[in-house]
Amino acid sequence: MQWRNIYPVGNGTVTWQINPRHGLSLENTLSVSHPDYFKICWYERTGGYLNQLYRGNEELLSTSTDKYALAYEFKPKRFRTRTTLAMTRKINEIDQTWSNQEIEGRLYKVFTWLNAADSWTFGATERLEWEGKIVTARMELTYNQTLRSVRETGATKRTFDWNLTSGVTIRPGAGWEISTDTRYQSKVQTFFSLFDQYCVFNARVQKKLQKVTVYLEGRDLLDGVRTTTFESADHKEMWEERVRNNRRLIILGVNWSF
Repeated sequence: MQWRNIYPVGNGTVTWQINPRHGLSLENTLSVSHPDYFKICWYERTGGYLNQLYRGNEELLSTSTDKYALAYEFKPKRFRTRTTLAMTRKINEIDQTWSNQEIEGRLYKVFTWLNAADSWTFGATERLEWEGKIVTARMELTYNQTLRSVRETGATKRTFDWNLTSGVTIRPGAGWEISTDTRYQSKVQTFFSLFDQYCVFNARVQKKLQKVTVYLEGRDLLDGVRTTTFESADHKEMWEERVRNNRRLIILGVNWSF
């Protein structure tokens, strides 16, 4: 049995409630993410293409994350806003890459996982909420700037990404409720991978009739092709995959409370 490092995990928060409307908090989160069996299994498995193979890396190390955040919250009556500045440190970040290898006279694209880099991420988040009797709304915007570095070679890469989430719920009365929520994520780039931007939109209309609630719900209505690009280990070639997840659903349902 090989003993791995011990990773401390937990959350810590110190809050200063200046007055009922203003609050300031300092937050800290220590977490760890372990690679799953698919990433560490060294047996070669066929991929979705004739010339593609997957080979796990049994030497993968777990990724530890330290996050520190300073948040200011303002709550005047039904309105609430929260501004957060955060710094996140990741050690042994796992990334996917590939290389050309000749196996039994055939050339394959062999995909594997590496502890590609350590990273520093500086982020800012602005969250707005309104809780009214008829309308409830929320919006959250996050911007991240990330610097990744490879300890062995000294190579670095700077990237940025942002995401926006929003939701609105309307209760006009007579048991009716209408709600929508949206999430947009810009392109996210790691050391070897690039995930294209995507948008998710959900909507729901329901009518409550005493103990019975009838609803019509649409999930992931903007479902489209998602593109992921993987850079080769020698930084000379790119592999692009386009996938349609077919997650668009239209649901007509009934809930009965008894």
